[in-house]
Amino acid sequence: MANEVIGSYVSIDESSIVTKKSKVQQLVDIVQADIKGDGSTRKKYQVFVSGGTGLQNITSSLYQTVFDQDHTLQTSNAMFDCTVGLYVSGSTYNDVPNKTTDSGGKDIFPSTTLMMREKANIYRQYALNLLGDADGYFKTPFDVTDTSGALERIDEAIFINFRRLFTRDNIVKESFALRLYQSGSFLKDDAGSAYTAGTSETNLNIQPDAVSDDANALIKITDSGANSTRRVTAVAGEVGTLKLDDNDGTPVGLIFYDSGILVLDGKKVFDGDQILRGLISDVSVTSGGTIAAGVNSSSYTIPINYNAGEGLLSGSFIPEFWRSGSIDDIVDHILNTRFDDGNLTAMAFKNETFINSSLIFCRAAPSQLNYSTNPTYINADGKIRVISEDTDEPFSYVTTIGLHDAEGRLLAVAKTSRPIEKNSETDLSIRIRLDY
Repeated sequence: MANEVIGSYVSIDESSIVTKKSKVQQLVDIVQADIKGDGSTRKKYQVFVSGGTGLQNITSSLYQTVFDQDHTLQTSNAMFDCTVGLYVSGSTYNDVPNKTTDSGGKDIFPSTTLMMREKANIYRQYALNLLGDADGYFKTPFDVTDTSGALERIDEAIFINFRRLFTRDNIVKESFALRLYQSGSFLKDDAGSAYTAGTSETNLNIQPDAVSDDANALIKITDSGANSTRRVTAVAGEVGTLKLDDNDGTPVGLIFYDSGILVLDGKKVFDGDQILRGLISDVSVTSGGTIAAGVNSSSYTIPINYNAGEGLLSGSFIPEFWRSGSIDDIVDHILNTRFDDGNLTAMAFKNETFINSSLIFCRAAPSQLNYSTNPTYINADGKIRVISEDTDEPFSYVTTIGLHDAEGRLLAVAKTSRPIEKNSETDLSIRIRLDY
């Protein structure tokens, strides 16, 4: 249909409308200091409260949020959430001594463990959202055949959710990298004769580089090779395998590109057998005091002071710490000690934003839109203001384009960067771009 002028309106046919899709990529760089921080860049919610006769009440968050600056400031942005979960058929959850089940099928745990059901429920929630099955489990690599049982299964999962502001529509494949310490700070009797007097007697809240005898180096985890090995699921979209940046490319977790979620295997990313020693939340402590030197090992010579609701952990990262520690205890340890506290990069990736655009070409032939219906276009005598002689051709200046539907209702308004002259010698074409 040809363009038709109706007053100051020109109809637009389908041949003048073009739709297209483009994408914009942005580098996201999360520095180490924001993850560890001084407490101001991490927000705890503490929505869990324990209870019981003769037990000390303790509180814990179900997850923590990391911000790019002090989270109390209005200009701060939430970068990611971090939490942990346990698979119910894994040994850490299922093989707890003195664990029982009541008549309703509810698991009952001894007071030496904390938040076991909450950790299992978090795992089930992620399994439901990412796998489509709350009773399912994560494996790394994602599509590996279960030929060796729990070796590929992620029983102790660390979940990192990047916020929509930073992932946008998805994470670009083969752009993700993460650096952290695989081993924590060593105890003085935890690494043999190489670590002697002067090293730490507690290591739960100490960074490896804070102790001179620690020889730990930051490991690097990437999604290299994801373009050729990624898989597409009906529930969560594209998923890739996270690998150690070593000669073997050991798989240690999963990355869900469309959801912006990492699932890290705690026993592969970290040294699960390492002994950790320090204070954690404890329901059995009713008052403060001092843990004497030599408790759990005669080689420890410094007593440890504790407050109500605190107890001593002296056991392996997996399973003892994952059983005895609250979610806050575990997340605090990971974010406080396994990332450096400098201004170097801890995590980096590219995000991708898809932009759908409609290009609308508004055309006015030489005989069209040379006159304005604006009342100020003519003076009180009805003479056109922009011409001096009656024989002169009228002209106008285009400053605004309105897009209307078939009923004449205004849908969108576009402004030109400057007034555009339209006269009988001009064949004008204006391109309008609508992004959504």
